Amino acid sequence: MLAEITCHFMEFHNNGLAFFYLASFTSLTSVVVAAEILKWSKVSTNNNINFYTKPNLVNYKFILLVIVLSALLSSVFTNLTLAIFNDVAINVPVIVRFFIGDIVGALLFLLALILVFRMLLIQTYFEIIK
Repeated sequence: MLAEITCHFMEFHNNGLAFFYLASFTSLTSVVVAAEILKWSKVSTNNNINFYTKPNLVNYKFILLVIVLSALLSSVFTNLTLAIFNDVAINVPVIVRFFIGDIVGALLFLLALILVFRMLLIQTYFEIIK
């Protein structure tokens, strides 16, 4: 969410962009759209993936596919929204920077989550031993 608030100011150096929140909305909804596209196309081998599914190797593949597809959708549709409503010139390097930034940000977030949950598991394990 912080990236959605700050990225347009850093990228375009224009604080008066109209429809800024529409571009943020397209970026945030790209994750939901990517997950639904992958579920609809049955790319994942497990058809019953939802929020309550226990993580396993199939889920991680699904999560990585959602990250890549949502980064692609987000980079294209966010820049398209900015180009249509704000007359901002968008070219391929800008879209590629958004794509790479979305993927790197999502992977760093997953790495942070993995580290936090492992630390919690280790802490819980040592509390049980006491």
